[in-house]
Amino acid sequence: AVMVVAIAVAHGFQSEIKGKITGFTGEVLLAAPGQKIPSIERPISANLSYGSSLESMTGVASVDRVAYLAGMVRSEGEVQGLVFKGVDSTYNFSLFAEHLVEGRLPDYTTPKTSTEVLLSKRLADQLGLSVGDPLTVYFVGDRIRVRKFTLSGLYRLGMDEFDKLFAVADLRQLQRLQGWRD
Repeated sequence: AVMVVAIAVAHGFQSEIKGKITGFTGEVLLAAPGQKIPSIERPISANLSYGSSLESMTGVASVDRVAYLAGMVRSEGEVQGLVFKGVDSTYNFSLFAEHLVEGRLPDYTTPKTSTEVLLSKRLADQLGLSVGDPLTVYFVGDRIRVRKFTLSGLYRLGMDEFDKLFAVADLRQLQRLQGWRD
């Protein structure tokens, strides 16, 4: 009986972790040849010839366009590197809604590019930030680009590697920073 309970608990933890990871990254990721996720430097066109085929496949709940871009946040003497995951208005925020601990989810439905960002509670605490605070981010590449964001909400996935590294921003911001078209 103890072994059955132990196996059931272990399986439950495994399912919970898998659910969080796939909820954050998805189960299948497409990237340009030679690109490593999440450090994508070359985009894939939004108008893929096989895009509608992907969306109509049995078992496919959604196809989301995302981009990743590394940046550095500086706040009150603290500097932290993080990876921004850019999403658009069609993105399924259910994982973040379930794990939202303060504030609200960002709104990326307006025609104007949003400056709202979603950050983990752990990272916000480390940087001394609260919901509504401004967030200055430095994107380093060929040149340093600085962007100001507003912290709209805080999430806690309970997975250190994700909580200390990832933030969610408007996909259009990251596209503009990378010089990408749609």
